[in-house]
Amino acid sequence: MLALALAGLLACGDPGPGPAGGDAASGARPSIVFLSIDTLGAGSTSLHGYARDTTPHLLALAAESVVFDRCLANAPFTGPSYVSQFTGLLPKCSAIDREEFRALHGRAPRAWEILRVPEERVTLTELLRSAGYRTAAFVDNPQLRPALGIGQGFEVYDTAAAEITARDPQGGIRALVPRALEWIDGLGPDEPFFLFVNALDPHEPYLPPPEFKDRFADDPHGPPDLELPVGEGGFAVVDLSDVRDYYEKPPYPERMRTAPIVARYDEEVRAVDEALGALFAELRRRGRLDGAILIVTADHGEALSQPDYKFGHGTHVEQVLHVPFLLRLPGGAHGGTRVATPVQLLDLYPTLAELAALAPPEGLQGRSIVPLLAGQALEPRPIFHENGRLASGSVTEGEWRLVVTSPGARVQCVLSARGRAWLAENYPDLGPDYFLKSMGAALASGPRAKHAMAEARAALRGPFAELYHLPSDPHLLRDVSSDHPEIVERLQAHLRASQERSALERRRLPVKPDPVLPEVDMEELRGLGYVGDDDEELERSE
Repeated sequence: MLALALAGLLACGDPGPGPAGGDAASGARPSIVFLSIDTLGAGSTSLHGYARDTTPHLLALAAESVVFDRCLANAPFTGPSYVSQFTGLLPKCSAIDREEFRALHGRAPRAWEILRVPEERVTLTELLRSAGYRTAAFVDNPQLRPALGIGQGFEVYDTAAAEITARDPQGGIRALVPRALEWIDGLGPDEPFFLFVNALDPHEPYLPPPEFKDRFADDPHGPPDLELPVGEGGFAVVDLSDVRDYYEKPPYPERMRTAPIVARYDEEVRAVDEALGALFAELRRRGRLDGAILIVTADHGEALSQPDYKFGHGTHVEQVLHVPFLLRLPGGAHGGTRVATPVQLLDLYPTLAELAALAPPEGLQGRSIVPLLAGQALEPRPIFHENGRLASGSVTEGEWRLVVTSPGARVQCVLSARGRAWLAENYPDLGPDYFLKSMGAALASGPRAKHAMAEARAALRGPFAELYHLPSDPHLLRDVSSDHPEIVERLQAHLRASQERSALERRRLPVKPDPVLPEVDMEELRGLGYVGDDDEELERSE
């Protein structure tokens, strides 16, 4: 039925009564345009009800698309999130053995070095390529280098935009769209294609193009405004890098309100939406949109409303894990539909495979959500999230999220585990301005501070299992695990089963560390917040 639905759609443009997919019998397959906006949280889009008009073009496209109101990322960082999307497996299925890495390179892997898609893994791109699709990727994030393995199956894997600094207003999506359109223009009119575009624009530094700068400066509809100290470390402070980006030159204030920085992020989102609108128009003009499948989503969001952690990601809060997911089917089938059933980014692979009438590899951890397109129900299932600060993992089931963290002994992880207020209350010898300093300077500040930090480390090794009720506590501020031990037990069992499955899959196709590490622009990664001055191994992800 699925293949027949698309055959009729492509022949006459009628969306028909059912979902649209590929016609394996006739050889007609829909082209696929996969647009992923790095660090775009659903809560920051007017597509999902944000009061600021950040995404008018996405909102207009929703009239001819299916919008999934609750799509969750499977990781709060770029690398692991895209690994899961292109393999259909949770990130740790593609994790490098840390001891093997240490033995080969003499050190532990950094956060962006722990994942690599094995060559034996059949990625989404390789599945489509084997069915005759032309394939190209245009990526903006320097983390998505070819060594990660996501480029498997792409004829063209263009990283030119990633070589443009994030501070250049002519970079980002403005550099991506012309290159992507040029590639499409070189294809035959009947060649199905798979185009992947990753735009980094909303990621920090928040530097919107000049024509969008200050568009929301006087708009009162953003998140609640706070005034916080300016410092380093990310928790209960406004990071000095964000202040420098806002003021451009000294003197910098000792305290900073958060609303102006949030406005800059929103202006970046608005600029991306404008570029997306232009891309949609160009695809229509070329006759490449109506018969194609178009997806707009993100790898993760950004923490903008958290009271204790601002302007970053890596945590398992709603603003980071809840991402937009807009799916335009050929002919605009089911346009205007909003789906409330929770879905996850892991579902992209099996869903696109079914829409293209292809059989995906066995063992994928996501599932096809095609039945939801026709209004059918899917059995509820837990959604898992891996990696992040504190060696964290979590599981979301309905209204509940269980977060399990293992801070270990590292300074940044200890700080992340409970935040500045908790540490100041329990370890006053650290001093009131301890977290306004760099970690290295703080540890060198005296024996009493060192002793207090050692005690805090010992107390916070974990693991800690914390339960949160999402509708009433989206910022994960009130652990209610002691009130609901039966829910904790059930979700812990789900999480253990998921971890065991990932371990089995990892053993089936082990990921070997490369004896030759790729060159990495450390200054660019530091500017994007992936590398800290005091600790370049930001997360212990295993």
